Amino acid sequence: MRRILTVLVVAFFAVTSQQSNGQQPPPSPNTVGAPEPTKQSTVPGTQETQSTDAVAPEQGNAAEQGKGNTAAAPEGDAAAAPNNNTPRPSNRASRRSRFLSSRRPSYRLARAPAMFGDSILTDTFDVAGVGFGTFLGQERNKIADNGSVLPRDRNYLDFRYFHNAVSFDDVGGVFVSEPVERYRFGFERTISVNGNTSVEVRIPLTGGGNTATPGLMNDADGFGNIAVILKHLLYRSDNFLVSGGVGINTPTGEDIRFRIPGLFTDVRIRNEAWHIQPFLGFLSTPDNRLFVNGFAQLDVAANGSDVLTNGINEGALHPATVLNVDIGAGYWLVRHASGNGGHFTGVAVVAETHYTGNLTSADSVLAAGGDMRVGGLIGQMHILNATVGLHGTLNESTAIRIGYSVPLTDRSNRSFDGELILSLIRRT
Repeated sequence: MRRILTVLVVAFFAVTSQQSNGQQPPPSPNTVGAPEPTKQSTVPGTQETQSTDAVAPEQGNAAEQGKGNTAAAPEGDAAAAPNNNTPRPSNRASRRSRFLSSRRPSYRLARAPAMFGDSILTDTFDVAGVGFGTFLGQERNKIADNGSVLPRDRNYLDFRYFHNAVSFDDVGGVFVSEPVERYRFGFERTISVNGNTSVEVRIPLTGGGNTATPGLMNDADGFGNIAVILKHLLYRSDNFLVSGGVGINTPTGEDIRFRIPGLFTDVRIRNEAWHIQPFLGFLSTPDNRLFVNGFAQLDVAANGSDVLTNGINEGALHPATVLNVDIGAGYWLVRHASGNGGHFTGVAVVAETHYTGNLTSADSVLAAGGDMRVGGLIGQMHILNATVGLHGTLNESTAIRIGYSVPLTDRSNRSFDGELILSLIRRT
């Protein structure tokens, strides 16, 4: 797995270094750290200039039309008379143009960081009365994990270290917890002319999920589920936007395998479930430094995963339907316009809360001739985590982030005891 991770790191820098070999691309506010358009005047008593949007296309077209009308007008008094017959856009048309406008978002919106997230990993299982905690081969995808409400062009590397993420009660009744590491390479590309639609791909790798205790063994690390996310901008004003879309969690990860000597030889839960994940997100920037964002997401399994004992298919497990609600806020402690702060352009402090709860209960199957039950442990799950972090920008195109997430609920409603988050984001 380390070799695969090395290949991903090399590929990441090979792709993103193309822009540094030639001329620096023109700054785009649809990416991390774009320079802010400014007026000539400043706010009295402050050092900051006021941010403005680009001129609306409708205004530019009207100006061109005005030039054409002036050139074609007859000489004399008729030339000086205003053209009162020129149609003016109605308020409804103006609102519609703002709703569907191809204008780039304001600098405040474009520079707001993506969320950190908290990475709820996957479901829990019960095998013959032995409880197993979080396993990573069949990991669920959370849109809020390094999730941007605004469609962007970017690449990123994400490392997360989970303290006590794999937990279970072994055959002797002893509670065991183990750490887990997860690496994720992701890239997002806008696919529409106006930049309002994007496609994002997330490729995870996990390590440390194996256990080998006396009387119990589990094998569940390695390649994870690849997620594909389609996002579209639904509404945008100068300092507020709403986007929505759907994520598809594909079953590309490892199967979950248990071996409990003395009870049975082998139990395997195949990774076969496709997850459909519709979501809505919002981003608000009330002023030049404050930003608030959030996501609401459903996670619905389109099918189940087969359970095998000693190679015999015992039936399919259907994962529970899960609701995720994430909200965060941040504040720019340091912020420089392009060229005014050297390579270092900004630092923001971020605080987030994340809720995960199941809307349906996980099912179970009877195995080994009805003598053993294999099923999900999720009854009524309510997980609440808090995340704090720092987001820094360098060279107007690179962001470096560090954060930490902690559970706010008891052990029965948590998937880890702590999560360290390190991220590197590069705009393209």
